[in-house]
Amino acid sequence: MRSRAVEEIVADAIVQSMAQRGWTPSVDFQEPDVIITVENVGDECGIGLITKGLRERHACVKVS
Repeated sequence: MRSRAVEEIVADAIVQSMAQRGWTPSVDFQEPDVIITVENVGDECGIGLITKGLRERHACVKVS
């Protein structure tokens, strides 16, 4: 599966789940509250969340 296709599937699922809970998600690339990371290895996919607090407490946590 192409990486872009996975991004779209995951993004759609997250937005839909948030909407069902009455939340309105927004995107902020400058100061995000949470960064969602996705890593594909073969047929496996891992998803992680990196919070703003984690990035502020630990200078070694970088996302580019």
